[in-house]
Amino acid sequence: NLGINYSGSFSDFEAKTKFNKWSLGDYKWDMLDELTARLYAGNWVIEGGKMRLVWGKGDKLHILDNFNANDYTDFLIPDYIDRRISEPMLHIVYSAPTAASVRIEGVYTPMMTADRFASDGQWVPYSVSHLTDTVKEAVMYNAKADFAAGNIESALSALSFDSDSLYEDTASLKYGQAGLRITGTVGKVDLGASYYYGHYKQPSANMEKYLLSAMNIANGAGKKYSYPSLDYDRLQVFGVEAATVLWKLNLRAEAAYNMTDDFSGDDPWVHNNSIAWLCGFDIDLPFSNLNFNIQETGTVVLKSGEIRGLFEEYDVDYDNDGHYTNNKIVINLSDSYLHEKLTAEISAVVGIENKEVLIMPKLNYN
Repeated sequence: NLGINYSGSFSDFEAKTKFNKWSLGDYKWDMLDELTARLYAGNWVIEGGKMRLVWGKGDKLHILDNFNANDYTDFLIPDYIDRRISEPMLHIVYSAPTAASVRIEGVYTPMMTADRFASDGQWVPYSVSHLTDTVKEAVMYNAKADFAAGNIESALSALSFDSDSLYEDTASLKYGQAGLRITGTVGKVDLGASYYYGHYKQPSANMEKYLLSAMNIANGAGKKYSYPSLDYDRLQVFGVEAATVLWKLNLRAEAAYNMTDDFSGDDPWVHNNSIAWLCGFDIDLPFSNLNFNIQETGTVVLKSGEIRGLFEEYDVDYDNDGHYTNNKIVINLSDSYLHEKLTAEISAVVGIENKEVLIMPKLNYN
């Protein structure tokens, strides 16, 4: 990581580069990790470039932070901000000269980067590998059918089908993102409200044509498979947030209503609307430099269970255990030594519905 920065009376500039096997390989745009130009004009701050922006009062956990995608190509768990993928964006902030410290932010990005997943190895998600395998099997079946019918050109065309072509190009104005956020302080409580307009950063698979063609083949009424199609569901997020100090506890909370185009829950290829929340606190313990942090985050899918029949288990919200809530408790205990040159921490994530446990110890010397 190499970087350069400049700070002046009315402007700032910062650039960071990143060179690793991914930025030098499939994601060359990542070699420019961040580039931000910032202008100060009275109560206004105008900044733009290739940026990361964090919304929400959570501590390295957020449900209101929607502009940047996540990089899951490996699962060496980095800090929250280091997993986020920087995005070209314009960010304008107005700080009102009031006692409540009201701050208004507007954001626009001309495109969207989708979440990234490993394409091979142990970290490929099941949903990705299952979809790829399904398409490959359909391609081979169609090619064999064409060969048997003497359609050599069609067979060769089928064999050249690339499953990556199912994914839409999100680097377009169609996938632009926008948002508005207002924050302020009332007494000892920091409050905020926000609105996000964009898309889900993981695609939904529409399996309707594929399943109907498979049924026709099984009944002898069809000869070839239709391929699934992928789309990134439109998403609007209405959020509120709050933080305060009570005794020695630093309290924080976020809540969101995630709105898609499927209000009734009867479209299996679009995510249902959902409600998400996060709440927790941290406290500095009275020995050494220990800090204890605990947060609970969860979601509930609205109008769940509306899909029945052939498409039920292919519903994008389907859970084979019938769990349409997802709650996790995240605990972190950290300490520092040698004038904060040496830090030690242990984190634990407990999944309630699926009885999952993840424990992550970490030691860092700078």
